[in-house]
Amino acid sequence: MRVSRGFVAVFCGLMALNSHAADDCLKAYNAAKYEDAATHCKVAAAAGDAEAMFRMASLYAVGNGVPQKPEMAVAWLKEAYRRSHEEAGYNLAVAMLQGIGTEQDKLEARLLLTRLASDGYARAQRELGLLFLDGVAGDKDEETARSLFQAASEQGDIAAKWHLADYLLQRDGATPEAMDWLRSAAGAGDLNAQLQLGSLSEADQPEKAEHWYRQAVRQGSGVGMYRLAFLLTHGPDSQRNLKLADSLAREAVRRHVESSETLFSQIQQKKQQQLQAAKRAVEKAEQAADLNTASPAKPLPAERLQAKTALPSAPSSQARTATVEAARSSADRGVDQTSCGERQYGREKDACWWQQRSRKHYTLQLGAYRSGTGLGKFIRASGLVDGLSVTVHCAGGRNLKILTYGLYASEESAMMARQALPASVQRARPWLRTIAGLQKAVPCEDKLAAR
Repeated sequence: MRVSRGFVAVFCGLMALNSHAADDCLKAYNAAKYEDAATHCKVAAAAGDAEAMFRMASLYAVGNGVPQKPEMAVAWLKEAYRRSHEEAGYNLAVAMLQGIGTEQDKLEARLLLTRLASDGYARAQRELGLLFLDGVAGDKDEETARSLFQAASEQGDIAAKWHLADYLLQRDGATPEAMDWLRSAAGAGDLNAQLQLGSLSEADQPEKAEHWYRQAVRQGSGVGMYRLAFLLTHGPDSQRNLKLADSLAREAVRRHVESSETLFSQIQQKKQQQLQAAKRAVEKAEQAADLNTASPAKPLPAERLQAKTALPSAPSSQARTATVEAARSSADRGVDQTSCGERQYGREKDACWWQQRSRKHYTLQLGAYRSGTGLGKFIRASGLVDGLSVTVHCAGGRNLKILTYGLYASEESAMMARQALPASVQRARPWLRTIAGLQKAVPCEDKLAAR
């Protein structure tokens, strides 16, 4: 039979057109331009392209670019499978198992999966293994299930690796083979494997448990957040991190993860205990600082003895504690109106006292006031009784009253003390100040001039 050249030209033109449509279908689909994908895929599918048919099924299943119609999705899956599209056949079997877009038919689904598994399709092998393991639409056969999981795993199916590991763990315990498959699945990103490996590692290898829980959290797992928060709260001291645990537990509660509310309450209790411990540590640090800074007097040359005795002596331990009552009475006497030559605070820490402290120590500066009224108001609102100090510094012809709190031997103890301050005081943004900086800002001569 003779074929005209015109027919050949038209046929070749249609083939080229359909090829372009198939390419455009995939490009638009992969770029999430679903309306364009629906247009191009429909043209290519009508021309018999199996991949385009499968993409049309995906669009109808979710409702991307077209109305959501599970029945249309199943129809396109059938057309694609008739053209030997294995992934379409697998999704068709799953739809039959669940009764989505078609009547539920577990027996037909098992037969379809058996055909696909025999052809070596890994996802079908894994799904068929689950049917054998649970005895769905046929006899229960654990050994056949294991063989199918193994076959799919050896092809790199990540979920099959976890199912194989889970089966071996339940049957034989944590054998080397089971753990190898579990680690392989977890390393490849299987969420179930990561959570299970974390749980198995908690008792003997908590650092590895933390690693796998963190991996699960990165995938957005609410259970992973709960498990990691639990480990950071109740695990070894070296791993405890209540700040991170608090954040994770809050999110787990928001996601309604089981037992997360109880864990969140436990974290709040531990934070309160930690705060109390920090306060006790600060008190000990302050006592140690006072002891360490009390240095014995050194012999002075005769010519300097007279000048030395003219300086004010260091206050006693009782005089060095500026109480709220002393600050209040001074404020009430109108200190803000005094000039630099007047002295209103009888129990304040003077500039020379600070000069005798170690330059390496720290204090918390709560504020600096020209107004005694403002100072008194702040002190009354703070609720602090012990540890407050007021140093009067002459600046610009008037007294500037520097309010500080505590004396600390290290930056760490000062930071802990700042965290333990009442919320009303923390809102004033207490300044972690070195004694060296305070000595520079408030020279000893200030108080000599004021006298």
